[in-house]
Amino acid sequence: MLGRMGGAASTQRGTSSAPDVPRREPVDHEEIEWQFDAIDLRPAERWLEGYAGTDDPGPAGPAGPDLGPTRIDVSSSIGEVAFAVLRRQFAAFLAKEAGTRLGEDPEELHDMRVAARRLRAALSLFADVLPVRAARLRGELGWVAQALGAVRDVDVQLDQLRAWTAEAGGPDREALGSLIATLREQREEARTALLGTLDSPRYDRLTMAFGAMLRHGPLRTSPASRAPALAAAPELLMKRYRRVRAAARRVARAGGVEDLHRLRIRCKRLRYALEFFDDVYDHRGRSVIRRLVTLQDLLGGIQDSNVAIARLRELATAGGANLSPATIFAMGQVAQRYAHRAEALRDGYPKRYRRFRGRRWRAFARVLKEGEG
Repeated sequence: MLGRMGGAASTQRGTSSAPDVPRREPVDHEEIEWQFDAIDLRPAERWLEGYAGTDDPGPAGPAGPDLGPTRIDVSSSIGEVAFAVLRRQFAAFLAKEAGTRLGEDPEELHDMRVAARRLRAALSLFADVLPVRAARLRGELGWVAQALGAVRDVDVQLDQLRAWTAEAGGPDREALGSLIATLREQREEARTALLGTLDSPRYDRLTMAFGAMLRHGPLRTSPASRAPALAAAPELLMKRYRRVRAAARRVARAGGVEDLHRLRIRCKRLRYALEFFDDVYDHRGRSVIRRLVTLQDLLGGIQDSNVAIARLRELATAGGANLSPATIFAMGQVAQRYAHRAEALRDGYPKRYRRFRGRRWRAFARVLKEGEG
C-alpha cells in the first residue's frame, strides 16, 4: 500500500477521506498516489503489516501473521477452524479498506462488503465455540455492512443503467442520463456517510476489539471448541441445508418477493458454511458450491431488480417535481425492464434449484454422514 503504509506523513482522524478530484483521461498516477497519501489507514495498518494481500475475499485468503494461524485441515478442531476462517476474512476486510476509501474502483468496496458478510456468517455459524463478545462484534459488523451496502446497491443500478443508456436512442439516452445523474447524487450521499462510518471512533473500536479477539485464539477450556471439526461440521452444514429446504418449500407455496429474498439469504449462508469447511473435506464439496453459487446468483439478480424498482418508485414519488416528464417516463420504462428481467430469472429458478439438490449434493451428504460416524 502507498501513503501511511509507506511511511508518508499522517493525517488527522476525521479528514481521512480522499478529496473530490475530477476524473482525468488518461489517469494521472501522481494524483492517485497523492490521494492514497491523504488516506488515514488506521486501524488497518496495525493488523496488516507483513500481510501479502489478496484480491479474493473468499475462504482461501491469507491473514496477517499477527492475527494467528489460518491453516485448516482434516485434523483441525472446530475452534481452530472458526478462528482460522475469521482471521482470513478479517484480513481481507481490512485489506480492502484503503481502496474503499479512495473510491476509484467499485470492486474494492464490493470485496470489503463480501468480507463483512462472510465475517458475520462465520460469527453466526461458529457462535457456540466463540467468546461471548463475538455476538456484539457481529452486530457492529452489520452496522458497517449497511453503510457499504448503501453505496454498492447504487453502483449495481448505475452499471445496469449505463448499459441500457448505451443501447438507447437520442431522446431516451438524454432522459436516462438525467436519471443516472440523480443516482450519482444519491451515491455521493451514501459514500459520504460510509466515509463517516470508517472515520468514526466506533469503527476503530470494532477493528481493535476484533483483532484482539483473533489474537487470543480459540477457547482453550471449552470442550465444544476442542471437538474435531469433522465431528462438528455435519450438523452445522445440515442445519443450514434444512433451512434452505424450508425456504424453498415456502417459495413453492407462495413465491412472493420476500420468500425469494429469504431463500437467497439462506442459500448464501449455506454456501459460506460449505466454503469455510472446504479444507476440512479436502475440497470434496466444490461441485456443490458451484451449483449453489449459480442458484444464489439467479436469486441475487431477482433481488437486485426488486431493489431497483423500489428505488425508482421512491425517486418518482419523492423527487417527481424536480424531474422532467421525459425522465419520469424513462424511469417507468426502466422499471418495466427490471420487472421483465426478474420474471425471466424466476422462470429459470426451478431448474437451478433441482440442479443444486441433485446427484452432487447427495454424494456430499454421504461424505458428511461418514465424517459424523
